[in-house]
Amino acid sequence: MPPKAIFFLFCIICVSCQDPKPKPYDSSKANTPQATNYFPNDTTALWVTDGQKESDTVLIICQGGPSDSLGIIAKGKTPYRYIPNYNSYNIAYLHQAQTYDPAIFSKDFTLREAEKAIEHTAEKLHRATVYFKNRDKTVVVIGNSFGAYIIPKTLTDFPALADRYVVLAGRLTDPDPIVKQHVKGYNGEYLEDGLTYVPEDEHADLSEYSASEIQAYRAKQLLKAAIGQVDYTQTLSDKDLSKWTYFYATNDTHVGRLTEAEIAFLESHGARVYPTSDGHYEVLYRFIDRLDDGSIRLLP
Repeated sequence: MPPKAIFFLFCIICVSCQDPKPKPYDSSKANTPQATNYFPNDTTALWVTDGQKESDTVLIICQGGPSDSLGIIAKGKTPYRYIPNYNSYNIAYLHQAQTYDPAIFSKDFTLREAEKAIEHTAEKLHRATVYFKNRDKTVVVIGNSFGAYIIPKTLTDFPALADRYVVLAGRLTDPDPIVKQHVKGYNGEYLEDGLTYVPEDEHADLSEYSASEIQAYRAKQLLKAAIGQVDYTQTLSDKDLSKWTYFYATNDTHVGRLTEAEIAFLESHGARVYPTSDGHYEVLYRFIDRLDDGSIRLLP
């Protein structure tokens, strides 16, 4: 091979072996317009619609997580499709701060930033509720797991405008040990009694995970800390909760079971409380079972 050809080939190889430049965040992956403004002029950009858009009844869904995308977008379907007559309702899958702006999980994140994100999420729910009530819709808000915390947070900050609230597999008072772990970016679990908290090992070897994976994981825990550090039995102490239906698992290993004090608070404020014994992830399905057999009603 001629010397010039060898030199040219050498240059190509050197260039191809260089570390690629980091790609900028691809906002198209979020499946929603990204902006530093969390409240666009078009309020309907705050949720993704399914079902019958013209229905007079709207189900606003606050999904679990916290995830960086809405399940209806990521999977094309959700467990809520098993709600009786699902397709006859206008289903609004509400964006949360981190589903509207997934870049939250790709940067260093502070507790204060997490608190602001939670405030944004609560305001999203409030704005969505106002939007539909202003159009004379019957509004039912359903929150599951992480989404179950969004309901009391929203009603701490804003009036209760929906016609019904369904709260599934959440808590009103997170114990201090789990909040403190979440603040530090860790996440333990409960034993089958739903009361005994087992902390995550804060000295575990994380070498199998990438820096970005650890960063995203810890951002999620900070969001949990921000929404779980509030004692909602205090912030809701003067509220009427007669529009609430609350399902919980007595053996919830993720968020723990409701304590007797939490149950007493809910019932004394008018909420209807239903225990289940099939674990955290089955609470939603036990709620749907009760809708199916007619023992509870979705609408007021």
